[in-house]
This record gives sequence, C-alpha cells and structure tokens, in this order.
Amino acid sequence: MAFTQAQLQTEINSSGLNCIITKFDAAGGSATDVGVQNLNTSARKTGIVQVAQTNTAAQAAAAILAALS
Repeated sequence: MAFTQAQLQTEINSSGLNCIITKFDAAGGSATDVGVQNLNTSARKTGIVQVAQTNTAAQAAAAILAALS
C-alpha cells in the first residue's frame, strides 16, 4: 500500500476541509475502502470511497474529497 490512514488524514486536513476518517479497510485486494465524514457541510455528508492502493495519499485524498463535495 502506498499510504497509511495517518498519511491520508494528514492530506485531508491539509486541504482545509474538516473531514474525519471513519473507516479504513485495506484488507487484501488492490483497493482500500475509506469511510469519511465531511464535517464542513450542513448535511454532514458521509461516504465510503474505494481508492486504489497504488495511489499516493494525496491522490487518495483528492478522490475522497471530490466524492464528498
């Protein structure tokens, strides 16, 4: 895997959005399921995004943030 949960949370935090990782499941396969809650929106939008394990933390954060915007 190219990133850890801590690295991913750091990337999300650096984006300026107030999001927390609620799930990080990298068990096997080529993708990691990442559950995120966006605390900045009035709806408190949440979602689970599947990102390739070959992504960098920055690439994974960008995909997650796009899915929650």
